Amino acid sequence: MGRPSMPVEERFHDKYHKDKSNGCWIWDKALDRQGYGTISIGILSNGTKRKVKAPRIMWELYHGENPGDMFVCHHCDNPSCVNPKHLFLGTHKDNQSDSVNKGRHRSIGGKNPKAKLKDSDIRVIRSSPLKYKFLAEIFGVSISTIARIRTNKLWRHV
Repeated sequence: MGRPSMPVEERFHDKYHKDKSNGCWIWDKALDRQGYGTISIGILSNGTKRKVKAPRIMWELYHGENPGDMFVCHHCDNPSCVNPKHLFLGTHKDNQSDSVNKGRHRSIGGKNPKAKLKDSDIRVIRSSPLKYKFLAEIFGVSISTIARIRTNKLWRHV
């Protein structure tokens, strides 16, 4: 049958350490793909454990209220931090604005350092009489990428 689980609050406070250099309380256990701490609470109807982001749990433990639909954002920009003094509530729009203001928002098009193409390449692709296959070879991308650029499904901002 398994042993009874400890209350979330008891389990939670054993899963982070305090970094004196920046004041962050760093989550030491499971992290999701974006680097946020996660903790399992409860079981879903399909039998899997329900994982919740650690900052959301800290918000509820510290403030005594569930953040509901609000985002739990970080002043420190450290997703693994659970220091309640580094957390604030915001809407999706607030979170996006915070990201842009702090220079963390992903760049689009040629401003993205990982982009294979530049804005000038897009203009050439769109105006070229060459077939998709040749353009794909010239620019080192797939034929479908060329097709999506020509039909404005990619790089619409150019």
